[in-house]
Amino acid sequence: MIKINKINRIKFNNIKFNKFSTYSILNKTWTSESIRAEFVNYFKNLNYTPVPSASLIPPQNDKSLLFINAGMVPLKQHFINPASAPYPNMVSVQRCVRAGGKDNDLEQVGFTKRHLTMFEMLGSFSFGQVDPTTKLNQVWKFLTENLELDKERLRISVLEGDDDTYQIWKSIGIPTNQIVYGPSKDNFWSMGDTEGTPCGPCTEIYYDTRVGDEHDEDRWLEIWNVVFMKYKRGPNNTLIPLETSCIDTGMGLERLTSVLQDKDNAFDIDTMSKLINKINQILPTTSSSFSNNQIQSYQRMVADHLRTCAFLIADGVLPSNVGRGYLLRRILRRATRVLKQLGSEKPLLSSLIPTLLETFEKSSYPHIHERSASITHIIQQEEQLFSRTLAKGLNLLNDYFASNPNTAINCDLAFLLYDTHGFPLDLVEAIAKEQGVGVDIDGFNKLIERSKSISKASWKGVASAKIQGPQFHELQQQQFDQTFIGHSKKENLLNIESRIVAIDSSNVEIDNSIWAVLEPNPFYGYGGGQVPDKGIIELPEGSVIEITDVQEAFQKVLAVKLNSLPKNYSLEVNDIVRCSVDADHRKGLEVHHTATHLLNAALKEFVSKNTVQAGSLVLPNRLRFDFSHPKPLTNEEIKQMENWVNQLIEKDLKTSFKNQNYSEAIKEGAVATFTEKYPEVVRVVDIDGVSKELCGGTHSQSLSQIYPFVITKESGIAANVRRIEAIAGSSASNYLFSYRDQVSAIAKSLKAEPDQIHDKIGKLQKENQDSSKLIEDLYRQLSSKPIKSTPLSIDIDGNTVSFELHNEDDGLNNSYLKSRYNFIKSELESQNSTEKLHLLISYPNITLFKPANSKNSLHCGKILKKLLSSKKVGNGGGSSDFAQGRLNRPLLFDE
Repeated sequence: MIKINKINRIKFNNIKFNKFSTYSILNKTWTSESIRAEFVNYFKNLNYTPVPSASLIPPQNDKSLLFINAGMVPLKQHFINPASAPYPNMVSVQRCVRAGGKDNDLEQVGFTKRHLTMFEMLGSFSFGQVDPTTKLNQVWKFLTENLELDKERLRISVLEGDDDTYQIWKSIGIPTNQIVYGPSKDNFWSMGDTEGTPCGPCTEIYYDTRVGDEHDEDRWLEIWNVVFMKYKRGPNNTLIPLETSCIDTGMGLERLTSVLQDKDNAFDIDTMSKLINKINQILPTTSSSFSNNQIQSYQRMVADHLRTCAFLIADGVLPSNVGRGYLLRRILRRATRVLKQLGSEKPLLSSLIPTLLETFEKSSYPHIHERSASITHIIQQEEQLFSRTLAKGLNLLNDYFASNPNTAINCDLAFLLYDTHGFPLDLVEAIAKEQGVGVDIDGFNKLIERSKSISKASWKGVASAKIQGPQFHELQQQQFDQTFIGHSKKENLLNIESRIVAIDSSNVEIDNSIWAVLEPNPFYGYGGGQVPDKGIIELPEGSVIEITDVQEAFQKVLAVKLNSLPKNYSLEVNDIVRCSVDADHRKGLEVHHTATHLLNAALKEFVSKNTVQAGSLVLPNRLRFDFSHPKPLTNEEIKQMENWVNQLIEKDLKTSFKNQNYSEAIKEGAVATFTEKYPEVVRVVDIDGVSKELCGGTHSQSLSQIYPFVITKESGIAANVRRIEAIAGSSASNYLFSYRDQVSAIAKSLKAEPDQIHDKIGKLQKENQDSSKLIEDLYRQLSSKPIKSTPLSIDIDGNTVSFELHNEDDGLNNSYLKSRYNFIKSELESQNSTEKLHLLISYPNITLFKPANSKNSLHCGKILKKLLSSKKVGNGGGSSDFAQGRLNRPLLFDE
C-alpha cells in the first residue's frame, strides 16, 4: 500500500510503473455517439434501466443549484430514500453545466485542456441493490474489456482508511503499485455542506495520458468516479449514516472520448473539433494581433459557450438580468465579444447552430433539434442587442486605458459598463487582464449593493409563501399522493367534503392564518402563470373560513391558506370540512387561460413561428403574455390576431384534455413551454387542432365562453421581449361597454355623432394649431417692443447690487420670454450698455442676466439664488452670465 501527500490533486509521481507499452488504444474507432451507446447498452445488459437526461434546470423544490452539474443531481432524493427510486438500478447520459456557484469553470474554458461549462456525464446508479464488489467489477470490465483500455495506464485512488475498497480493487487483479490512498478532500464526495444531501467515500480512476513527464499534474486524467453514498449531511456538518447504502458513478463523456480518440484535450475530440473547424472557416482571414495560441483559446471558448447556450435555451432559460438568465447572458456576451476580437464584423454565433446540431444525434437530444429555430432566433437577437452596445463600451475602455495606462479599471467605469452597456463583470475582468491590470471589484460590489437597495426600496411585492411544519415533513417522508379534483367540470366536485391531513400553524400568532393539506383537494394552486383558486371551507362547527392562497407544500401536494380562524377553535388533523371553490373566480381564470393558449397560437400564425414564451400571468379578469420578439407589433398584426381568435371563438371549438406520456405528446405536436419542467406523464390541452399545449391549468371546455377577445396593450418589457395584455369573456364585454359609453360622452361634448368624432377632433386640432401660430406671431412682435426698465438697488449679504428691472405681464410663455430676453440683450450690446445686471420677470418665471462682454464681475447664478432665498419667494440658479428661477409668490421690492 502506498500513501500520497495531501495535495490539491491526486498525483502518482511516487509510483513505480513499467516503461511505456506499445499497446495502442486505436483498435477500434470510437465516436462520441458510439461511446454513449456502448455505455448505456453495457449497463442495460446488466439490468440497469436507461433513463433520459433531465433538464438542466433543477426541480423547483431544489434551491441549492442554478443548473444540474452532475449526473446524480436529478436523482439525489433517491439516494436518501432508495425506496422512492422508480428502478433499483439506472443508467443515464446527463447534460450538465458548471458556470456558477461552487462548481464554476467559466473562467478556465478555452485556456486549459479539460475545463468545459457544458459537458455530458455518463452515470450508473444503484439504490441498495448492488454491492461495492459487483459495482467495481462492472466498472473495471467496461473500461478494460468493452473499451479495451490498457490496464497498465490506469491508476486507482481510494479514501485513506477505506481498506475495504482497497481490497476489492486488489481482488479484481489491480497491482498494489496502481492503487493509492487519497485524502478526504479528494476521495470523499459531497454536495458541499448542504444539510440533508447524500455523501460518501469515493474511489477514482485515472488514466495516464503520457503527456509530459511522470511529475506533471496534467499527465493523470481522472475519467471515472465511484461514490459509495453511505451518509447524509446533518446539522453542523455532521454525517448521519443512511439505512441503505447506494452507489453513484460519474464519468465525463468528453474526457473519455479524448482518451479513446487519443487526443491531448477535450477540444480535439470529434464533436468539438467539428465546431471549432467551422468557427475557423467563417472568421475573416485578415491578420490578427493575437498569437496562434490565443486564437486557438478564443475559438475553443466560442465552441464551448455556444454548446452551453444552446442547451440552456432548449431547456427554457432565456437571457435576462437575473439568475439563470443572467448566467446565460454572460456566456453569450463573452462569446460575442471574442468573435469580435477575432475579426468578425457581424454576429456569427447563431450561424453555427446547424454545425452544432450535427455534433449531437437527434436520438440523443431530440429537444435540441426540435427547438433549433427558437435557439437560433434567441441567440441572434441577443447578439444583435449586445453588438449595438459593445462598440460604445469598448470605446469607453480604450479612452480609459489611453488616459490611465497601467491603471486598474475603477469601480465607477466597471459599474457604468455593467449597468448601461450590458458588460458582465467577468467580461470587464477579462479585458482588464488583457491589458495587464485589474478591476476594483470591492468598489463595484458596493455600487451593485447600493443599486439593489434602491431597487428594493422602490419595489412593492409579496414574498412567496413558506410552508413548513413537522406534519408536512411527515407527509413528504410518507410520499403522500394527494387527489386533485380541480380539473373536474362537475359542479358537485367543486363543493365537496375533504379531510384535513396536515396543518402548519406557524403563522397563526402573526396573522391568524394556517396552511392545511386537504384530501381530496379541489383548489388549484399557482402554476403555469395562473393564480390560485379562491373559496371557502366550512368547519365542523359551522364557521366559514376564507381561502386566500393555494401553494405547493412539496412536490405535487398543494396546501390551502385559511385566514381568520374563529377564536378558541382548534382545527385538527382528520377533521372533515366542506370545500367550495369560488365559481366566478374559477370561470374567469378558465376563460383567460384558454385565451392565452389561443393568443400563443395567433402569435405563431401571424408574427413568427420562432416566438418563445417568456412568461405569462392569468388572472380572473385579464391576461398577460410575454414573448421573444425584436420589435413592436404593428397595428395590422394586432388586428389580425384579434380577428383570428374571435373567429375561432365564434366556431365554438371544443377543448379536450388527456394525460399522456411526455415524449408521445411532443411527438404528436404538443407545445411545451421552455421555462416549465414537466413530469413523465403530462396533461395535454387540445383546442380542436388549433392549439395543443402541455398545461396543468384550468380551462374553458367551450370557446363560446371566451367571446369577445380584446388585446388592450402591446409593449416592450426588456431587450427583445414584448408583452401583450388582453381580456376575454365578461371582462372584455364590460370593457367594450365602458368604451362605448366613453365614446358616446365624447361625441356628445363635441356635438357630433360617434362616427364623426375623428373628423371633428381633426378639425379642432387644425384650429388649435392655427391659433397657436397666431399667438406665437403676436408674441414675436410683442417681444420687440421698446425697452422700458426701472433702476433698482438691493442689499444682498451687506452689498448693494444694482439691477435694471424689466417687468412683464404675468403668465407669458417661455417662447415669448426667450424672444424678449434675446431682444433686450441684443439692444443693450448694440448700445454698449453692458455694465448692469438685468432682471426679467413674468410671474412665476424670473431671469437674471448680463450682456456679452460685460465687465460686471458678479455671478448671476449666485446672486439670483441669494435674492430668492433671502426673500423666501422661490429657488433659482445658473451660470455667471445667465440664471433662471421660479417664484412661488410675487417678488416685491421696497420703493
